[in-house]
Amino acid sequence: MNERCSRLWLLLCLFFFSGCGKEGTSSAQGVPLARTAPAVRARSQAWTVSGTVPSAPPGTEFFLFAAQPPGADLRAWSGALLDRADLREGRFLLTAPEGFASPLEVLVSAPGRALVRRSVSPGEDLSVDLPPEAVLTLGLRSPRGEAEEDALALVFDAQSGAPLPLPAPDLVSGADGSLRATRLPAGRFEVLVTSGDGARWGRLDIELAAGERVARSLTLQPADELELRFLERVGAPVEDLLKESR
Repeated sequence: MNERCSRLWLLLCLFFFSGCGKEGTSSAQGVPLARTAPAVRARSQAWTVSGTVPSAPPGTEFFLFAAQPPGADLRAWSGALLDRADLREGRFLLTAPEGFASPLEVLVSAPGRALVRRSVSPGEDLSVDLPPEAVLTLGLRSPRGEAEEDALALVFDAQSGAPLPLPAPDLVSGADGSLRATRLPAGRFEVLVTSGDGARWGRLDIELAAGERVARSLTLQPADELELRFLERVGAPVEDLLKESR
């Protein structure tokens, strides 16, 4: 992976939280919450959201966000992260600052299962069922038919515009130009892709059913309108984001 792409990949790890650390850990564990949200007070003084997830697989993670308006970009969602937790003895516990007024959302991310996003209130106790994941495999090629290694993909809910916090390694293509996006829920999605050098772009609109496996091919080409779309969805020019990741 080239230096420019690797820096953006690390930044995406901060945005997408899961799958960037060592086995059994999340990249979010190494990200101070003060960088991404107002400081969370001690649990004894905080509002809590708790719950159970029957038959949750190892590696299941829970994230608490301040809900964002439709169309909010990737940077806004990253800044809305309030807390992260693992499953312990079949339960999870998340905290928000005491008196936090914004609507809250819990996101559950588990290997082999679809992402689940739920609106919650402080003090609420949830029971969350995890449906089977849909999987999207993309074969990415240049205009000359060459494999696009180190291409980066972002996946957004087509209705709300919210980014899906998929495991970051899923969003980077390998030497054969393929990437495999997992943990997708049922629904309609917009997929935006940029080549590793940021010179070529692609877009795919797709609808997936629960548990569906789909493979698509996409040719990345120079396209000013897709570059603008990608940067708008991220929330800042890629070069600025790369500077922040140094």
